Amino acid sequence: AVVQAVYEAPRDERETLMCQIMRDVISHDRLTLERVGIDDNFFDIGGHSIFAAQFAMRLEKALGLHVPVRLVFESPTVREMAERLQEDLGEALPPVTYVDRSSPIPASFEQERMWGQQSA
Repeated sequence: AVVQAVYEAPRDERETLMCQIMRDVISHDRLTLERVGIDDNFFDIGGHSIFAAQFAMRLEKALGLHVPVRLVFESPTVREMAERLQEDLGEALPPVTYVDRSSPIPASFEQERMWGQQSA
């Protein structure tokens, strides 16, 4: 039996997209969900491990972010997932800094070794 929480609408575009993807992944020939809210638990509304992998993959593709399957298990509602993804964005790698490349850069030891092997 599907157990949906009291419907809580998505608060922004990201949550709207996440709810749509969750609904699409879980809906199938025997179960059609009308709508998914941000407090609906992925597993309570018909999700399972295979759907979790599909959901994570589709989220990753749609959001352009790394979404591990573990996230679906640890944060099974859109509200929790969105918060975790936002936290992860804050902890992202530092921005790339550009280096002055106007002068030649010395080869590394390995690059010199490979050059020596190919030149011999």
